[in-house]
Amino acid sequence: MYVYQIFMEHNIKKILRFFDIHQSIKQEQTGSPSEFAARFYISRRTLYRILETFNDHGILVKFSRKHNTFYFDKDSEDKIKQLLPRDFQKTIQSFFKSP
Repeated sequence: MYVYQIFMEHNIKKILRFFDIHQSIKQEQTGSPSEFAARFYISRRTLYRILETFNDHGILVKFSRKHNTFYFDKDSEDKIKQLLPRDFQKTIQSFFKSP
């Protein structure tokens, strides 16, 4: 049971990080790839793996050198809503806090 609990907590933390990265990109204020990765205490390579997950689901993530930020392609809005519903973070957090 203890191993299962650790496994679940680890995966929930990954899901929350994924959601937080989504929110940061949506706000279009991520900074450079190195700065963005450092904010989540992950390597640039891990960041790019996470961004690849978005791309694998048809949600195109691009980087603007002019604005120094990642952003979602305009055509990806509907796919984002399907993948990450609004109340998703609250649901996961409540599950994480339950005994």
